[in-house]
Amino acid sequence: MLTGEGFVEALSPRKIIVKHLSRRDVEELFDVRESLEVLATRQATSRADRVGLRELARCSSRRGWRPRRAARTRSAGRTPRSITT
Repeated sequence: MLTGEGFVEALSPRKIIVKHLSRRDVEELFDVRESLEVLATRQATSRADRVGLRELARCSSRRGWRPRRAARTRSAGRTPRSITT
């Protein structure tokens, strides 16, 4: 899978080289990951009952997590990283 995506190169079954990723490549990967996490959270919370939502709030508060809101604007021609609610 990683070879097919161009992230690694298999020289032999025992020797694999990780390709260099540019800063932009890494930023794009994190943008995709963040978007998937937001989508997963939205789907999970839309299906949760009140008890499940309370448990989620309790767990997240113990870990110091705080929700954030991203601006709904475009900057430098790029789409926003995420729009959380």
